[in-house]
Amino acid sequence: MKNKCIAFAFFLLGIVLFIISKDTSQLPITTDNSEIKISFYESMEAFQGYEFIGIFLHNIVVGILLSIIGYFSGGFLTSIVLIWNGFLVALVYNIGIYQLPLDTILYASKHVPFEVYAFLVFADFGLQGRFFITKILKHNEIDFSLIPNYRKLLFPTVLLVISAFLETI
Repeated sequence: MKNKCIAFAFFLLGIVLFIISKDTSQLPITTDNSEIKISFYESMEAFQGYEFIGIFLHNIVVGILLSIIGYFSGGFLTSIVLIWNGFLVALVYNIGIYQLPLDTILYASKHVPFEVYAFLVFADFGLQGRFFITKILKHNEIDFSLIPNYRKLLFPTVLLVISAFLETI
């Protein structure tokens, strides 16, 4: 639980960094954009007909970065990916606020709780790597008992499947 809170703090740090770095006071908020139809994947030919698979594969790569690569970097890469994702989420919502009606934003966000929680569970795995790396650096020994069970990655993978499904409907 502690690692999930740390992971969420890194994610929030990314959001705060976006807010600090961006002056949006000059942008007008519009409410009459009901004719705007934005489909990110329609503009990407590689994802035509594979929206679910494309979204899932992208998210699972992020999950691998957060967990496995993050673990063997001592949690450093996990924190960087979380900050970057927080920054990107803030950027996307910032653009959405100025371009889309609220109901469209809420509908497009239906997958977010599943995806964010899945990433926090993946990040929990990755942040545990700091104990593994500390043991190597301080005691010059590898303690394989510190490597978490890979089965901990099954639950967030299922959450990413649900999230990808919700994102495509």
